[in-house]
Amino acid sequence: TVVIPTYNMEKYLRRGLDSLIVKEEQMQLLEVLVINDGSTDSSSQIAHEYEAKYPQTFRVIDKENGNYGSCINRGLKEATGKYFRLLDADDQFNKETFPQFLEALTKTDADMVLTHFACTYADNERKCTYRPRPKNIDYGKEYPASILSFEKHKIDFAMHSTTYRLDVLRKVKLRHQTGLSYTDTEYVYFPLVAVKSITLFDIYLYLYTQGRTGQTVSPQTRAKSINSYYLVGRRIFDDYVTCKENKTDMALREKQLIILYRIIVSYYQTLLILLKREPAENQRALTLRNEIEANAPELLNKLRKAYSRKILYYFRIWESTGKYLTDQPYKTIYDFLTLLKGKN
Repeated sequence: TVVIPTYNMEKYLRRGLDSLIVKEEQMQLLEVLVINDGSTDSSSQIAHEYEAKYPQTFRVIDKENGNYGSCINRGLKEATGKYFRLLDADDQFNKETFPQFLEALTKTDADMVLTHFACTYADNERKCTYRPRPKNIDYGKEYPASILSFEKHKIDFAMHSTTYRLDVLRKVKLRHQTGLSYTDTEYVYFPLVAVKSITLFDIYLYLYTQGRTGQTVSPQTRAKSINSYYLVGRRIFDDYVTCKENKTDMALREKQLIILYRIIVSYYQTLLILLKREPAENQRALTLRNEIEANAPELLNKLRKAYSRKILYYFRIWESTGKYLTDQPYKTIYDFLTLLKGKN
């Protein structure tokens, strides 16, 4: 089952749906659920065209707007496939490798399946950039999750690379927060506790579009969505601490820490670089930082090293001085370094 959360994506949706069209025998292996989240453009009409042409594969679910997480929740409720994965409406699968991926899924029973992804650009002026392949991996081999180190093998796992068995997602009763952005992080993180086996396929499958106006990873949208970063990060942090208290195995916590670090560092990066200091938000950030120190010092150590060469030790500056990079003179120095980097 491929679930496509969709809100006002008429410009990109057809491209993504076209990337799922395969030969008839493989179409029978595929279920595509387009979850139309109250779009006001022609997204629903476009999706219904595909449903009419491929009724055995495509299904459109029109619902009231509830944001990204509500679409995933609905997809989880409706899905019938053995495996489940997400495709954002402005992204696409690689048409050349998608048939290989479907064929590969028929030959595995692993709880988690990982593939590679690449970044494309909305302006079509920059070349596609391919994320690095994991090192020293036997592709197609089913690894016990308890022994596979993502750090050792440089495994870059995110929503764009991750496919789960549907029964794993239902076992953990996966449910996303609604009304928030960045809940794809919850999709990657929360099933990990139930994953017993992992397979990696040497397939560049997902093509992630960057540079789109209004995209959730744009600086403007990130600044407006600071509460989403906090609430998603807070939920994952609390779960991580609970897992530590329950003494879950180190291999699981290593994987959890990778995802936790990404969302927490994104929260602090957005707060300290893109926003002006607000007393209430600053206090919330400080409280979280103190809880991290008390309950997950390994995360605090990673935060103090986060992107240090690129953004001028922003977290450590804040810890020691209370300054944001939007305060002078830090912003001036940061902008100057950014300008130099651009010229190079």
